[in-house]
Order: sequence, then structure tokens, then C-alpha cells
Amino acid sequence: MNRGTTTDFSTLEKALSQLESALQSPPKNDLERDGAIHRFEYTFELTWKVAKQVLAHLGVEAASPKAVIRELGTQGIISDVEAWFKLLKARNASTHTDVETTAQDVFKSAQAYPAYCRTLISELKKQ
Repeated sequence: MNRGTTTDFSTLEKALSQLESALQSPPKNDLERDGAIHRFEYTFELTWKVAKQVLAHLGVEAASPKAVIRELGTQGIISDVEAWFKLLKARNASTHTDVETTAQDVFKSAQAYPAYCRTLISELKKQ
């Protein structure tokens, strides 16, 4: 990190591992699916907040998840900003999982998320 500061990735990495664990096998019921969705939601929140810290260390201020994603793209830390915006949209829809089709869509995003998140963590650690 610049300016002699460091960012702690341990909580995010633990949350990501828990999400991956929840996604290892297909959910047996709605409760398991909803648990995986909740882990996705939590992990996504940690991800953008850690990314915000890294950006701040780089001298870039971003106050919202969308602004953080945009700045990650501008800084060349992520290459597919639109994919991240879709993940953000799924995270925002996670509060509406009482609608079956929404729950299924959010779960699909949750399944895709770990790969994006692992790549981002790796890139953030390089900063």
C-alpha cells in the first residue's frame, strides 16, 4: 500500500470462504439457497468496503458501491466494470428474494461471485 498503510483482508477472505462453502453443493431447499444469498450479500458488502479502503490509500475517494466499482475500473484494478455492476444489481435485489425468480437470479450471481472476488482481492493486494 502507498503511504505505509495496509488493509486487512482477513475478514473478507473468511467471508468469501464461507460463501464458497455454502455454494459447494446445490441447495437442498429454499432455506439453504437463502443462506447462500445472505453470504453473498455480506461478502459483497465487505468487498466494496475493502476496495474503498484500498482506493483511499491510493488517494481516490469513492463513497458508494457504484462509485467504488467505477473507480476500480478507472484505476485498472478490474477490467469488467459492467459485470461488477450486474453483481451490484443482484446484491441490491437480494432483499427481494421472497419473489422466486428474483431469488433464483440472485443465487446465480452468488455462484459467479467468488471468481470475481478472488481476482479482485489478488489485484487489491498488489496496490
